[in-house]
Amino acid sequence: MRLISKVVLASLTMCALIVGPSLPAMAIKNIVTIGAAPESQVAAPVNTTRYIPLPRPQSAPRNSGRITPDKTRPVEVLPLSTPLAEKPTKTPAANGTSKRTKPYNVVILGDSLGDGLWAGLYRVLRKDKRFHLIKRSKVASGFVRTEYYDWNKQVRNILNEEKVDIAVILMGTNDRQVIVDKNGKRHRLRQPGWETEYRDRATRFSNDLNDAGARIFWVGLPAMRSPRFGGDMQYFNGIYSDLAKTNNYYFVPTWDRTLDAKTGKYNAYGPDLRGRNRLLRADDGIHFTLAGYQSWAKIVADELLAQVDSGFPYWQHAALEDEKGAPAGKIGVDSAMVNTLRGRVYEQPEIKPGRSDDWRWPESQTAN
Repeated sequence: MRLISKVVLASLTMCALIVGPSLPAMAIKNIVTIGAAPESQVAAPVNTTRYIPLPRPQSAPRNSGRITPDKTRPVEVLPLSTPLAEKPTKTPAANGTSKRTKPYNVVILGDSLGDGLWAGLYRVLRKDKRFHLIKRSKVASGFVRTEYYDWNKQVRNILNEEKVDIAVILMGTNDRQVIVDKNGKRHRLRQPGWETEYRDRATRFSNDLNDAGARIFWVGLPAMRSPRFGGDMQYFNGIYSDLAKTNNYYFVPTWDRTLDAKTGKYNAYGPDLRGRNRLLRADDGIHFTLAGYQSWAKIVADELLAQVDSGFPYWQHAALEDEKGAPAGKIGVDSAMVNTLRGRVYEQPEIKPGRSDDWRWPESQTAN
């Protein structure tokens, strides 16, 4: 009997160890008392049924699927006047110009050499979709013979018909004639009156284009075979070059670039665009062949592309110089308007006491 009690006691002790601290102390005490009873003592029936409490499972919090704000973290409250961050916008190119979607209307104005220049530019720039070339030249025209073709009137008609983004001008071969000024007086070539009237017509012509927002490329006359005729063409080139800055146009000199590279003299033959030696000048020593017009137009096209690709820096520089040279306090003041207002007497309205426009001092203050 004692052996059996020890076995039962050992088994219950093991169970208590396995269950752990959840076994009540009273249950263990009862087990020890039962195991220690002597053989002669008959133990009373004891109800040994006991419930061993198990740990209660932890249930998930009710708001486990929600985001609970952390009240310990400081919240930065912006004032109502704080501007919101703007979305980044595309900045223009470094040269100050944005990408153009429409082609430039390049209008060629001039005489018969202007006709040929248009043909050469058309072939040189035909693969460049940024340019749309328009020929508005007139054979045998110039600034002198206004009864035949008055460029100062015709340019306004052209501007009404065409959107001129870039104007390419070539004049002079038909202007070695007597000019008649506004007063009907006649002046021979190279006389002071002749040059004054000629400069005035060229200035008014370029001013109309400038007012329309056109970029003007004035092409200088090429080298000529005749020394006498060539001397007059160089005289015209001097006038065009001298007026470039004041009339806000870009002068493209071509005289030296149409001479022979080795001798520095006129030569009807020279390299074409492919480097082959070809006949470039016509029999009259003034005009070009088709290959010559392309070589000559390549000079103009290079200057044109350099300005377009860089955002027209010639005109940007000219605008900066105008801003620096403008006298302080006189920007935007029309001198004609000042002269008109000077000395004018205006009627003074009747001033009644007590009205808001009565700015007179009280008599008591004026007396002091």
